[in-house]
Amino acid sequence: MAELKKVIYHGKPYEVWNISSKGKLTLGERRKGYYGLFIVHYGVKAEKVEELS
Repeated sequence: MAELKKVIYHGKPYEVWNISSKGKLTLGERRKGYYGLFIVHYGVKAEKVEELS
């Protein structure tokens, strides 16, 4: 599985699951007992996140 881009949104780290055609981000996080990504935020504007190196 490809490494997903990590960002900070409201002080918490998330992984970018998808970028819509309008540039909105879908953010998720890894949770124990969950296979894959647990989606937490939809429709986040790219200007609202910071890249995590």
